Amino acid sequence: MKPFEDKWLFEIAYENAPFAMGVYSLTEDRWLRVNPSFCRMLGYTENELANLSDRRITYPEDIALSGADPSLSRFEKRYMHKNGGIVWAAVGLSPLPSDSAEQAAFLVQAVDLTANKVREEQLLDIERQYRLITEASLDWISRHAPDEMATMTYSSPVCKTFFGYEPEEMIGQAAIPLVHPDDLDRVVLFLERNRHTEGDKVTFRFRCKNGDYVWLESTTRYTYDKDGNVSEIVSISRNITERKKADQQLQESEQRYKSLFDHNPAAVYSMNLDGDYKTANKNLQKITGYTLEELIGMYWGPIVAPIDLPKTLHHFELAKQGFPQSYDLTIIHKDGHPVEINSTNIPIIVDNEVVGVYGITIDITERQRYLEQIEKLSSEYTLIFNSVTEGIFGVDSSGNAMFINPAGAKMLGFVPEELIGKPYLGLLQNTFGSPAQQSEDEQVIYRAIREGRSYHNKEAVFWRKDGSSFLADYHVSPLIDNGELRGAVVVFKDITGEKEIIRAKESAEKADQAKSEFLAIMSHEIRTPMNGIIGMADLLAETELSEEQRSYADIILQSSYALLRILNEILDFSKIEAGKNGH
Repeated sequence: MKPFEDKWLFEIAYENAPFAMGVYSLTEDRWLRVNPSFCRMLGYTENELANLSDRRITYPEDIALSGADPSLSRFEKRYMHKNGGIVWAAVGLSPLPSDSAEQAAFLVQAVDLTANKVREEQLLDIERQYRLITEASLDWISRHAPDEMATMTYSSPVCKTFFGYEPEEMIGQAAIPLVHPDDLDRVVLFLERNRHTEGDKVTFRFRCKNGDYVWLESTTRYTYDKDGNVSEIVSISRNITERKKADQQLQESEQRYKSLFDHNPAAVYSMNLDGDYKTANKNLQKITGYTLEELIGMYWGPIVAPIDLPKTLHHFELAKQGFPQSYDLTIIHKDGHPVEINSTNIPIIVDNEVVGVYGITIDITERQRYLEQIEKLSSEYTLIFNSVTEGIFGVDSSGNAMFINPAGAKMLGFVPEELIGKPYLGLLQNTFGSPAQQSEDEQVIYRAIREGRSYHNKEAVFWRKDGSSFLADYHVSPLIDNGELRGAVVVFKDITGEKEIIRAKESAEKADQAKSEFLAIMSHEIRTPMNGIIGMADLLAETELSEEQRSYADIILQSSYALLRILNEILDFSKIEAGKNGH
């Protein structure tokens, strides 16, 4: 091939080379010639470059890499693009032959590496971001060998917080043995299935360094080599221990609520602020007669009896304002009959705002009927209690009067209000026993309370408010409530008139012959209780008494001694009469 043709071919190759080529003169410190690829790489025209030093188009930090050093024939450097950008280039320098060292020049070959450098920077940036994410992530990122034990090859630093292990301690450890035995089968099955699917999650317990377990929620991805074999398992796990505890507490709360809701003997339901039923248990269905399907979404208004509608609206509005309510009302059963209920409305408060109303309803129809029967019986018993001619009064275990009927109050000379709640036993005395034997602790009524036994005395002395007495026939019965003594009931009647008639009849039959004997016997019989009265009055005077009580005791003693003198005179008179009769 002729030299001309060789030169022509070189020019074609030079002009069309896909990489930058140029001749740079160190002597003149400028570009002597550059090919089109060089111009395209830097954005300059050939004429523009001919007037520029290599230093002018070299990135300042890479100026030392220019061709001034003959030992650098291959290197990378950065050029400054005409638009101000940076162009990375792999540069090769070849010295050109010259007749003089002062006219040194180089053939410069440059390959644009900018795209590769950008990719490298991007990869480095991605790697830095990945490292930042793995180190800062609150999730545990781990990599595992694809063996049966899922041996760990990497662990993110959060493992220290999760498990108490340093990342270096976890590398080389088998992960499978750290899974809780109860969760192991589920984890192994998950790993096997996840070879072919992605996006699933598995929850399990993982053993910490101190032996405790934490709950993890994990996702895994498999990486494969060029032959399609698993090369690595990457796992991202989140610590859900607190969430599990919260879920468990929520589940327990929901179960308690459900138990309270479903098994409550009352009707339990919830309503929105418009009064529409949102939820309800079966007892509401039982009380109203409507099915749950009919109730849900129904407004409660049509169920309420018209007469109670204003009252119910009032209480419902108060509940909507945050004030719990409880009230009685009548509703109309689906079949038309009225049902008496007690309803409790409780506001449902979420974030300090009332969003609905809970309702608790019980059927009180039978209770109302029972109360009406009690009231009727009580009225009948009161009528009987107030109509009988016998006196009836009750005392509690302390001797305080609890009730007395009008006949008893009249016989004793009291107004009922004067007795109720006050001790009265001290004024009720019976006539049996001698003064030495009789004491307050042995009062018949007290014995009835203490022993739970009944007593009957056909002839006793009861005292009126004004101090007078009368003969009484009384019966004491203990009051027992659920096996416990609560007091006693005394039923008595005035038999003074009866005794007088009997004695008058006997006196008429015996006439004068028995008069003296009768007087003697009567005086002796009267003397015995009289001595008892004096003895008891003396004992009473020796106790701690108020001035008023001591005055009463003195009056009793004075009256008793006066009566005793009269009795003695009667006895003397009877003896005289008996002597006369003897003559």
